[in-house]
Amino acid sequence: MNKLHTSDQIYEFLKVINDFKSIKRLSVIKSGGRRESDAEHTWHLVMFVWMYSYLYEKKFDLLKSIKIALVHDLVEIYSGDVYGVGAVDKNQKENRERKSANKLFSLLPTSISEELITLWEEYEERVSEESRFVWALDKIAPRFQLSLTGKDEADKLPIDIDKKNLQEKTISQISPVLGDLLLRTSKKD
Repeated sequence: MNKLHTSDQIYEFLKVINDFKSIKRLSVIKSGGRRESDAEHTWHLVMFVWMYSYLYEKKFDLLKSIKIALVHDLVEIYSGDVYGVGAVDKNQKENRERKSANKLFSLLPTSISEELITLWEEYEERVSEESRFVWALDKIAPRFQLSLTGKDEADKLPIDIDKKNLQEKTISQISPVLGDLLLRTSKKD
């Protein structure tokens, strides 16, 4: 491996993912505040992963979970953010994100690119304990944010209620602790 060439590729990748900070989500950061960026969401998700690792009932790899959390939304640099319980064409979303993943991760040396693609696919397919743990917390995070602010931009979008109910059921099946967190985020304090 040519370390200078690899360093150049990593440097270029890091320049591109700087745009992650400008991808806006539907959640707002505080009541009456601006919309949260993907980077802010990801930072908060990593904190959820770390803190809830102390309570999670199943054996898993924390470092791998953090890596999955860090990579799970990076493809949105090219594909944009999609509302999690919105009425969207699943195949169209998957195709757009797959193209984005290939474009983004191909900037890196093959061995690094393969690791990121594998982690991203693992998240999308929820095939490991780590990916299910991160997926559940990722679905809870916007609800947590809404419980803090009382408002988000999703209020203006149609909700696929069956999809929302299935997400909630799946989260509760993954972990009683995360099921409890989901219920806590639904309560109005």
